[in-house]
This record gives sequence, C-alpha cells and structure tokens, in this order.
Amino acid sequence: MSRLAVFLICPLLGHAAPAHAGEPVISHSRIAFTLEEKDLLPENLAYDPKSGDFFVGSTRKGKVLRVAPGCGEQDFVSARGSGLWQVIGMKADSRRRVLWVLSSDGSNLVGHKPGNGSPAGLFKFDLDDGHLLDKYLLDEPGATHFLNDLVLAPDGDVYVTHMFDQGQVWKLDAATGTFAPFYAGDAAFHHPNGIAISVDAKRLYVADDAGISTIDIATRARVPVADPTGFKLGGVDGLYVYGHGLVFLQPDLKRVARCELSADGLKAMRCMALELNNPLFGHITTGVVVGNSLFYIANSQFDLVGADGKLPPLDQLYQPVILKLDL
Repeated sequence: MSRLAVFLICPLLGHAAPAHAGEPVISHSRIAFTLEEKDLLPENLAYDPKSGDFFVGSTRKGKVLRVAPGCGEQDFVSARGSGLWQVIGMKADSRRRVLWVLSSDGSNLVGHKPGNGSPAGLFKFDLDDGHLLDKYLLDEPGATHFLNDLVLAPDGDVYVTHMFDQGQVWKLDAATGTFAPFYAGDAAFHHPNGIAISVDAKRLYVADDAGISTIDIATRARVPVADPTGFKLGGVDGLYVYGHGLVFLQPDLKRVARCELSADGLKAMRCMALELNNPLFGHITTGVVVGNSLFYIANSQFDLVGADGKLPPLDQLYQPVILKLDL
C-alpha cells in the first residue's frame, strides 16, 4: 500500500551550513517543497503538466515518489519495484503518458553488492498509475553500465548518457523499440552526464567532465561548445535548454548558471551565476524546467555516503529540499 504523507507541517530543513568566509553568495531560490524521508538521496525530478505532479527518484531506496499539488507525497513505484536499482535520470512524456526512468546499480543503493560488472536499464512506466510498460536492460558479466540522464525528442525517441566504461550516448528508437549506442564516444569524451535537446530538435547538448558539447543528430558529429569568456562549463550535472541558451547545475562549484548561445549554438555567451553557495546546498544534482522556473534538488546528500555504502544516523541527515528558481 502506498504511503501518503502530508508535509505542510514538516520543518523546512536543508543542508543549512553557512558559506566559508569570503565566498560570494547568490541566493534567489525559494523552497518549493520538502520531502519527508531524510535518507532518500534523491537525484532527479520530473514533472507532468497535465496533473501538476512532480516525480522524485531515490538512489538510496530504488523507488519513485509522486508529489501531488496538494502537498502530499506517495510511492509511485515502490522500492526496488519492477527491478529498479538506483533511480537516476527521469523525464515525463505528458502527451504519451509515459514516465521514463534510468536506473543503475551503485553504492548509494541499500543492499548494493559489488560484482562482476554493473547493470543498468531504461524503464518505461505508465505516467498515470505507475505500472511497468517496458524495460531495456544492459547486464553483461564484466561490463560496467551506468545510465545517467536522458532527454526526449519530439518524435518520442529517447537519448541517454552512458557514463562509465566508455562514455557514450544511447538512443531508444521509438519506432522500432531498439535501444543501442547512438554516439559511440571518443578519447576526449569522459563521463557524460546531463543532456538536453535544441528547440529545433537538430542537436543534442551533452555535458561531460571537460565541458558541454553539441552532437548533431543527423551526422552524429560532436563539437565542444566554445567558452570564450572562461566561465567554466565543466562539472555539469543537470543541463537544460531554456530560450536560446542553456541552464545548468554544477555541484562541485555549488552553482546554478545560465549561458546564452551564439546564433549557431556552438559558443557560450553572456554567462552568469543564477545561484551560488546557497546555504541550503548539500550537493545539488538536477531538476526540471517548468514554465519559466527551474525546480531542482538542493541537497541530495550524496557526499554523506561512506565508502561502505552506509549513511549517518537519521538524526544527522536533513529533509530533501526542492528549490524553485525563476529564470
């Protein structure tokens, strides 16, 4: 049975540590909602404009929460339901009534046991009732798979970043149901993470260790986005197209930023920090753009997981906080 928890009366707690002396602070975000379970270790958000519901994935418990407009939360996919591991990237296809979920095994997950390789999968759930529609699994002995983030094309195709072993971008072809490498990677493409698609659906934007690249969907050619201002485009987790620019989250820099793009989409221009060193930050991750606002996870608390996969006691953790930033 799903657990329903009203959190209007929950304390609005975050990772409330002050910035170090001398560090600049930019704080324009406000709390959108909090979650009750302190040990969720959430990584991603999705949003359904039809219902107005948010979906939150847990890396710790391998489940998906549905957060309703009336300030309630309930399990949408139960812990380890349908074979989920850590829940990582998610996107809601409101028109087709599908919630796409990426799941990968890893040390954040309760009960994780290192083995010969590591499995991952792309899961397709009914957006209304949460039942499994299909799944595409990668699970070969000795292979380390980690599917990180995804973006939906207008035609229903799904593009996915594959982070470990060899950095790649995979594609689920909506017409054929084939899930296979789309961009096979190269020697300078390491740990791809956030991914977005241009407004005209002609190119992907993909973040990796070094920065942000474009991948032409027709030719599959990768070109790094130039950074003439030296703003630093590396270390990006969540990445989103907004207007004629990009919005992105950089956990290590404790920064949410925005860059306008040149007319050809290949150069970052007029970059600025939108949020920096917010005292609620406890390893920001990703979010979702809703209208003209970014909703994002302020405190995933990933940095509190020990080498043995254990967390501190609950009284040393914080409620997960979702922040809203007007763009």
